[in-house]
Amino acid sequence: PLGAVVHVSARAETPGVIRVAAVDRLILGEPNGVASSETQDLARLANAGGANCPVTPDIRLEIWAKLWGNMNMNPVSALTRLTANGILGEPRLFGLVHDMMTEFVALGERIGLTLPMTVDERLVVTRRLGDFRTSMLNDVEAGRPLEVEGLLGVVVEMAEKLGEPVPASRAVYALARAITSRPQR
Repeated sequence: PLGAVVHVSARAETPGVIRVAAVDRLILGEPNGVASSETQDLARLANAGGANCPVTPDIRLEIWAKLWGNMNMNPVSALTRLTANGILGEPRLFGLVHDMMTEFVALGERIGLTLPMTVDERLVVTRRLGDFRTSMLNDVEAGRPLEVEGLLGVVVEMAEKLGEPVPASRAVYALARAITSRPQR
């Protein structure tokens, strides 16, 4: 098995048509932590084609870190219709995002996935990305289904199974599910 984490800026223009604006990284790794010759070959081909394609010994942590960046900003932006600067510039929303990220860190530690930076350090990285629009914001405005289950529902479900309190994440999840289940205008 091969795992991958894609850091790309893309937009769905029409059904089946995705426009890639920029590719930052394609991270590859295998769950056992050992990169097979096939994985190494794929990384070499991607790098030769111009993609930054590192191979990691801990693909699970890379996947967890990517989810950390998406499980909060995406649903909050869909609910508020704000871009990154709008969310991070409003103290109450910033606090909500911070709380969700803190809950995520605690959940990760419960399952052995310790993130390499603090919540505050990660929020500095988020600010450095600029005033971006999340994929969920684009989707809600276009009337497309939202990735609520894959980006936040899974976090809430894991927390429930482990008895880990995630009140901020649970509240945002409930609100995001509510706007997902009703028809968009």
